[in-house]
Amino acid sequence: MHVLSLYEEGQREAERHKWIQSQKYGRDLGPEALEDWYKQYWPLFCRLKCLEHLHGWRSWNEFAPEDFGLIGKLLRD
Repeated sequence: MHVLSLYEEGQREAERHKWIQSQKYGRDLGPEALEDWYKQYWPLFCRLKCLEHLHGWRSWNEFAPEDFGLIGKLLRD
C-alpha cells in the first residue's frame, strides 16, 4: 500500500491554486496566493483526507495506520 503525505499533497494543491489565481489576474501572485489557499482550504482539505483514510480509500502518513479503513471495520462489527 502506498502511503501519501498530507503536507506534500497540500503544498501541490496550494501551488495549483497559486497558478490558477495568477493566470486569472495576469501576474504572479506569489506567496500571498499560497497563504490564501491555506487560509481558505487547508482545514477542509485535512478533513476530506481524514475521511479518505477512515474509509480506506487512500492512506495518509499523518493519520494512524490502524485507523485506515476504520469506518468499514466498524460497520462490519
